[in-house]
Amino acid sequence: MEIPNNHNTTLAAIAKTSLTIDKLQSGQQVLAQVVEQLPSKSTTILRIGNQLVQAKTDIPLTLGQTLEVTVEKSASEITLKTPYKSQPGNTLNSALRQLMPKQVAISEFQAPLLKTLGKLQQQSNTQGMQTTSLAASVTHLKRISNDIIQSLPVNKEIRSANGLKAAIQKSGILLEAKLLHALSEQKNLVNAKQLSTPTSTLTNLTGHQQSPIHTDLKANLNKLILLLKSWPKTLPGSPQTTYPNIAKQLTQKNSPMLPQATTTPPQNIEVQIKELLSKSEGALAKITLNQLASTENTSARQSWQLEIPLFSTQQAESVFVKIEKDKLTSKSTNQDEQPWTISIEMTPPKLGLIRSKLSLQNNKINSNFWAENESTRILIQQHVELLRKQFQRVNLDADSIQVQQGSGPIFQDIIPSNNILNEKA
Repeated sequence: MEIPNNHNTTLAAIAKTSLTIDKLQSGQQVLAQVVEQLPSKSTTILRIGNQLVQAKTDIPLTLGQTLEVTVEKSASEITLKTPYKSQPGNTLNSALRQLMPKQVAISEFQAPLLKTLGKLQQQSNTQGMQTTSLAASVTHLKRISNDIIQSLPVNKEIRSANGLKAAIQKSGILLEAKLLHALSEQKNLVNAKQLSTPTSTLTNLTGHQQSPIHTDLKANLNKLILLLKSWPKTLPGSPQTTYPNIAKQLTQKNSPMLPQATTTPPQNIEVQIKELLSKSEGALAKITLNQLASTENTSARQSWQLEIPLFSTQQAESVFVKIEKDKLTSKSTNQDEQPWTISIEMTPPKLGLIRSKLSLQNNKINSNFWAENESTRILIQQHVELLRKQFQRVNLDADSIQVQQGSGPIFQDIIPSNNILNEKA
């Protein structure tokens, strides 16, 4: 609920109390009574202390109802927030949220993955693999790890439009759309009688899906989690089966992927497997919640958000991207008049947190940058003219480019009241 900045008009007919609107402070909890609802339905008259105020709200209220609200005060308005209460219809959603793994930054699975592979290499060199099932699991882990690492872009790859597009395609946020598209194409082939037998149908479907699904991060994380959950226990005294060196380069990327094997006795690999499983489940949960946030269409603005992990052997890196577009109204039918907003958040090594918001309308672009470190702000400011020239190269007029120090606005917001499950799906 928002109270406009003309809130200090006192009605003489109201009995005086010790509380006035002007004395409200941010974080303060007060009682607000619903006195009247105006015909607009979105405007309500509230009694707070000795004053009547108009407040805009989309919360269904009844006359005489008393609300316990928390005050958030700014220079232009006062916002009253009611505590979120789980409704009976949201019981299933609340239960699912509690059961889902705690989300982490998607890139955080990389470090324990590389560490696990290094420990397995160390164990292979010092004592060999103890069981055939363990050797088979290591082979499977190596294959999945290779697929995951190959799907991750490096910094220089996402600097181009094609590289960024490929990174989004592999980020996992489009997995279900890829599966649906593959199924639709397969049905068209069957209807056209281009496949003769059910066996050939399965073969063609698998071959058709292999390319886009094989490099999809969400699909590969699911495979990795299933493997880790079924990881065989190491039994002392079991017959040892040596396994070929797994420290070979798993990717064509420039950075070495695995640490060098040492003669130090290996730690318990099961502890590392447990950590890798936890980080992988957290990364998968983050992808899923980004997908859920992207399906929220209750407002007049469409929104898509995703996180692109970058390949790095030094530290976990990722770029968060949020794309928003205002929906067409009856007064505006020109696609060029629709405002687009792109929000980007990243934490490059040695530069700290950087946030950027770019707004585009009628080929005019406004850019805002926030850098947590002062040295990073100065570095960005020194390259503003270069950015302006880059915009001009693609026929965009850089109307305004602002660079500020600070953390800036929060982009990664997921509304807690969103439905997490659609029973009609």
